[in-house]
Amino acid sequence: MSAIGASETAAGAIATPYAVRDRALDRLTCRPRRHRAGAPRKVDRPPLGIALAPMNTVVSTIVIVASLLLMLASLIVAIRNRPMGMVLLVGFAVLEVAILVQAGFVIAAVAGGEGPDEKVTLFGYVAGQVVIPPAGVFLALAERSRWGSAILVVAGFAIAVMTGRLLQIWQGGA
Repeated sequence: MSAIGASETAAGAIATPYAVRDRALDRLTCRPRRHRAGAPRKVDRPPLGIALAPMNTVVSTIVIVASLLLMLASLIVAIRNRPMGMVLLVGFAVLEVAILVQAGFVIAAVAGGEGPDEKVTLFGYVAGQVVIPPAGVFLALAERSRWGSAILVVAGFAIAVMTGRLLQIWQGGA
C-alpha cells in the first residue's frame, strides 16, 4: 500500500477513501454505481416513489367532512349572534392545509399524465378551492358581527360542493 489512507480489498484492488464514500452514498441514494469504464451498472430495485391514486378520495373525503363540520359550527356561531372566534379561525386554517394537500395530489397526477380532458375546468375548481377559505376568513374578520360567521357558513358549504364537483370532473362526469 503506497497511497496514504488507501485500503486493500479482498479482490486485491486498492479502494481510496473517496471510493468508499461514493459507494456509501450510492447505497443511501439508490443511485446505480458506475463500472470501472464509467457506464452505469443496472440495479434491480423497485422505484422509490409512492404509488398514488389518480385523485386521492381519502383527502377529498376529509376536505368535505371538515368543511361541513366548519359550516355547521359557523352556523351555530351565527345563530348565537357571535363573531368568528379562534376555533373557527384555526379550523379554516386546517381546512386550507387539507385543500393544499388535495391540490398537490391533483397537480401531481395531472403532471404524471392522469386526469380528465377538461383540464381548465379542473384547475379552475382547484384554484377556487384554494382561494375561498382565506377570503372567507378575511371577510369574517372584517365583519365582526353575526354576518361574519354567516360568511364562513357559505365558505364551508362552497368548499364541500366544489370538492364533490372536483371528484365528478376527475371521474369524467363533467
